[in-house]
Amino acid sequence: MFDVIIIGGGVHGVLTALYLHSENNRLRISIFEKAKQLLSSYSETETFPFNDQLFSRKDLDTMLHEKGIQVYKSSAVTALNFEARSAGYEIRTRRAEYKATKVVFCSGKDSRILGLLRDLSLAIDEVAPAAFPLESNDPRLVGLRQTEIPVQLSWVKMSPPKKKIRIQLASAPASKPIKQLDGQLQMRANMISGPVVYQLTQFITSQLDPIPNLIKVCINWSPEYELEGIVNYLREAGQLEGHKTVIRTPLFSLPRRLWTSLVLAAGIDRETLWKALEEGQYQDLAEQLTDMQLITKPALVKKGSIAYKGGVALTAMDKSGQCLEHPGIYFSGSIRSDQLTHIKGDSKAVVMSIRTLAKKIVV
Repeated sequence: MFDVIIIGGGVHGVLTALYLHSENNRLRISIFEKAKQLLSSYSETETFPFNDQLFSRKDLDTMLHEKGIQVYKSSAVTALNFEARSAGYEIRTRRAEYKATKVVFCSGKDSRILGLLRDLSLAIDEVAPAAFPLESNDPRLVGLRQTEIPVQLSWVKMSPPKKKIRIQLASAPASKPIKQLDGQLQMRANMISGPVVYQLTQFITSQLDPIPNLIKVCINWSPEYELEGIVNYLREAGQLEGHKTVIRTPLFSLPRRLWTSLVLAAGIDRETLWKALEEGQYQDLAEQLTDMQLITKPALVKKGSIAYKGGVALTAMDKSGQCLEHPGIYFSGSIRSDQLTHIKGDSKAVVMSIRTLAKKIVV
């Protein structure tokens, strides 16, 4: 018999156990994790933060053992019983049955757990993709090595291609993106991901149902500049680097291969010198740098790189995460329908919510 059973050995599960122990070191606490190790989403080189200290996975196992927190690995929960409240709530694995006066679900959007909770008449919101990477076979991206760079990313309306016209009437309305965000972009081969992509695709899924097959985005590779500022900057570079070839003089700390792709896309060949650039070529290169348009599609194949919405409905719990129908049952982390998977938020906010929940559980 345990005081608290925690289902799920990810970040929320481990932190919940540690902060419960901090609140009351006499509690009998256990963690049940279906994977072969805790923090299965962490790589071997990543460290785990607790109380402003960093721990390796090996150090973490040792710390949990020293605190008397029981850890059951490779122990997927196969059944739940919330009826025998006076005798404690029950969970079942393939090996045995376990009881506790309180149970905390930190199991993410695990379909098996959500199914068991649905069988107990808890309200469950459908789990669906909420944020995801984007892929494109655009030649400007193909072959890029893995890199991360600050950008401005915009979602714009799909429109048929138009012939470029340089003259624009002063009265013509400026095209505005549907959504524009600044942040870090991660690139690899034909895939773009990272925080700014996840924020953008999260917004798209909140606006559109179903998810569109194709998504048109624009990338400003130098978010501190707009088009006119880039043109002026390039003119200055042309004066300073006049005797050098454009393609061999990357600007704005861009990866060399990306710079090469953008220069070629602007119609500038490999042997063109800065001093030989015409005014229209400055404009074309500036447009590639500030408004590179991509036709992309959602990358929904690799589950680990996709964030999902849905889970236990908010109507089934109070603000702290305690189940309304079954006091003593709690939900923390992305098992809740208002929390997304695979998007790392503010760690301080996560810790604050877990510490608040731990204080409520020990009461």
